Amino acid sequence: MKAALIAGKGLVELREVPKPSVGPEEILVRMRACGVCGTDIEKVHGEHITPPVLGHEVAGVVEQVGRQVQAFNTNDRVAVHHHISCKSCFYCKNGLETLCGEYPRSNLDPCGFAEYFRVSETLVRGGTVYKLPDTMSFEDGSQVEPTACCIRALRKAAITSGDSVAVFGAGPVGLTHIQLLKLYGVAPIVAFDLLDSRRKTAAEIGADVALDPSPDSSIKQLAD
Repeated sequence: MKAALIAGKGLVELREVPKPSVGPEEILVRMRACGVCGTDIEKVHGEHITPPVLGHEVAGVVEQVGRQVQAFNTNDRVAVHHHISCKSCFYCKNGLETLCGEYPRSNLDPCGFAEYFRVSETLVRGGTVYKLPDTMSFEDGSQVEPTACCIRALRKAAITSGDSVAVFGAGPVGLTHIQLLKLYGVAPIVAFDLLDSRRKTAAEIGADVALDPSPDSSIKQLAD
């Protein structure tokens, strides 16, 4: 099968690698969609704090299940998260799971940008595999992980209906925040971005105001 692997700083190669075999409590997923995270780009350029494995915003179809797996069957449509914390250390007990030492040690094998990837027993048993409804596309399913990150951020910020919020940067994550803020009943939502195309999209999907953050323009527009 083919997989996209880091071959050196700034270099990604599409290689032929063996299809992973699964253990009794593992599953094999055929990847159907995988988003490109900013951390993937950083890893390609040699900047990473987690292992340099590419692709984790994944959705696909269960190809094979281990003989002891009961929660999933072949042909299930799923989204999979690539990390899991220990759930018992200081960080986990205080809502800081991503700082847990165990968190980066789990991952997809060989990566998310592969025709097939193995989901380890730790991830399967830990509850990081989610069934997708038949009405959801694989592309939308691949956005479960980044959307969950945005929801977590808004919960951490204690955003509630009636708040006014500024979103700095209307890239994919910023735009996701804007859509969620709209659902939360936040108003006004002010989006800032240097690119006109992104400001236009931000306004189309829910921002009440979309501004160029250049010093001489944004403050005046806000005042007006």
